[in-house]
Amino acid sequence: MLKRLTNMFTVMLFLFSVIFVPEILLSSEGDDEKDEYEHPEGYKLPLKPERWIEFDTDEGTWMSVDVSPNGKEILFDILGDLYTLPITGGEAKNIMPGMAWETQAKYSPDGKQILFISDRGGNDNIWVANADGSEPRAVTKEKDYNFGSPSWLPAGDYVIARKYGEYPYNSYLRKSLLWMYHKDGGKGIVVSKDKTETHNSGASFSPDGRYAYFSSHAGGFKYNATTGRFQVRKVDLITGERQTITSVYGGAIRPEISPDGKWMAYATRYDFHTGLMLQNLETREEHWLAYPTQRDDQEGFAVNDVLPGYSFTPDGRYVVISYGGKIHKISVDGGSDSVIPFNAHVNQGLGPLVYFKDKITEADIEVRQVRWPSISPDGSKIVFSAVGKLYVMETKNDRIKRLTKDNRLEYMPVFSPNGKDVIYVSWSDKAGGHLMKVSAKGGKPKQLTKRDGFYSYPSFSRDGKKILFVAGSSKAWLAREFGEVRDLVWMSSKGGKLNRIMRSPGSLSRTFFNRDASRVYFTDGLPSDPPEGPGRTAFKSIRTDGIDEQTHLIFTGPTQIVPSPDEKWIFFTSYNNAYLSAFPRLGKDEIKMSTKSSPVPLKQITKEGAFYINWTNSGKEITWGYAKKFFSLSLDSVRAKFIEKPDDDDEDDEEEDSENGDEEEGEESDTTDSEEE
Repeated sequence: MLKRLTNMFTVMLFLFSVIFVPEILLSSEGDDEKDEYEHPEGYKLPLKPERWIEFDTDEGTWMSVDVSPNGKEILFDILGDLYTLPITGGEAKNIMPGMAWETQAKYSPDGKQILFISDRGGNDNIWVANADGSEPRAVTKEKDYNFGSPSWLPAGDYVIARKYGEYPYNSYLRKSLLWMYHKDGGKGIVVSKDKTETHNSGASFSPDGRYAYFSSHAGGFKYNATTGRFQVRKVDLITGERQTITSVYGGAIRPEISPDGKWMAYATRYDFHTGLMLQNLETREEHWLAYPTQRDDQEGFAVNDVLPGYSFTPDGRYVVISYGGKIHKISVDGGSDSVIPFNAHVNQGLGPLVYFKDKITEADIEVRQVRWPSISPDGSKIVFSAVGKLYVMETKNDRIKRLTKDNRLEYMPVFSPNGKDVIYVSWSDKAGGHLMKVSAKGGKPKQLTKRDGFYSYPSFSRDGKKILFVAGSSKAWLAREFGEVRDLVWMSSKGGKLNRIMRSPGSLSRTFFNRDASRVYFTDGLPSDPPEGPGRTAFKSIRTDGIDEQTHLIFTGPTQIVPSPDEKWIFFTSYNNAYLSAFPRLGKDEIKMSTKSSPVPLKQITKEGAFYINWTNSGKEITWGYAKKFFSLSLDSVRAKFIEKPDDDDEDDEEEDSENGDEEEGEESDTTDSEEE
């Protein structure tokens, strides 16, 4: 039977909200002027400016700079607009105004065109235009990928740029490859095929166009990564031969080759600051050009590259680069560093101001996100966390009450097998967290752990005598140390000694005892394979004495896995949707699982999303939460879908499934056996 609990989960809370509205810099145009506004050529987004921000500035942040082939002008970007400026400085001219975001521009080798990144077509694509900004046209028209740091090859027919997926999908963080495109379009050709070149900066080229230079590293994005991962790679575009030509402790990023091919400038980190280094490509001798300069983005997402673009002057005597808010002209011999002054007039259109007036109130509010809902063994109560506190709802009358009066935050509640108690984890930024227990009727909670820490994913053994959970350091959690080592431990449900089963540097989550509490199941993260691919998740088990660790299943992507009480089925999520499948085992072999091609019966349960998946104690139903709703679905109703019908009905069944969604999703079900409580 399919059940849906759509109670509003209304909770008495006191909320504070403050709204700050800009008053001075913004001006609104009249309705007539808004109607007359026309977007620049190629602009396809529906948003039109309803406000304007206007000012003059002689400084900019993260400005990409290029020098024209005749050495007379500079091309740079401020706030998504492109400007030109005499090489001697002065008044900057906006050649690419409008609401579209244009950046990272480069002059063509003959100086007649410019190459740049623009979102005027909806995505960050490669565009070209005349040198004065007129007649812009798209080189690429990608909808699923973005581009950055485009560069012309010396012949002027082809361009190379970084290509990466959209946030928050896997390719956004895991790789930014270099692709080559003809200036008139086409599908492009991948340049950085080597597995050691999964994250790349913009490219620079030898004068004859044979060699490409770019900074690169293997593997995906990592939080708190050490410096030095990026090094300069040299690729022969004719033979495909590749070599790493730097090995600098602080990394070697965003190389730029001089017009005569003799010098290579690159940025590197030294003593917490970024500086610009110059290397003689023949002798490999180096010296500083400028230090410190613009802070690089080696540890970040590097959406706008690891460093803004910069350029040699055509005679090779100077490097023109931005840092400290200014545009600098630095002599190659290191003898001078002068600022090229500019004044840029900014007149930027903005969309409508989006804000809401919230009245400060002590009245009941509607909770829109219910977290970790768990149903009692007899089905009479649901415990959940909302805005950091635990509540219990009676399923018969929807009556809700606070479970404790504790001032600490309360998360991850679980009913005991007899339904009399609830265990949960507490948290305080000042005092850390603990494993707690409270009566299911409410009252004063009991602290089970003695030492403060970061505790998570508690669960009971079938007899209710033991509690399994993950234990970590509260200080490491506050410091956001994602590589922190955590312990898988168990203790008596009455409290007492912590018994460590194992210690893991991985991302331990969702822990469960097996039927006789001799082993425990847990979910653990695995590295990508290959390195540029998506992450993986392993479903493992280990004896409670810490030996005989086994990997049962391997999934692609982030996955939460919950075994059924009889250990015959698994309920799991993949990319935020829920699936049910048989739990296959073949000795100690690792079995790869896929939602697209499963080795065992598998059924997608939801399409709109599922969180906090669980089984009821009886193992007859699966449950999950989504937004403010709680769902339960009988195992038998899902298993019935596994049974194949005669072949002559398959085609009709597939058409019906495609029309009806084929998912047993609670919220969208209109079946007569569903009921609302």
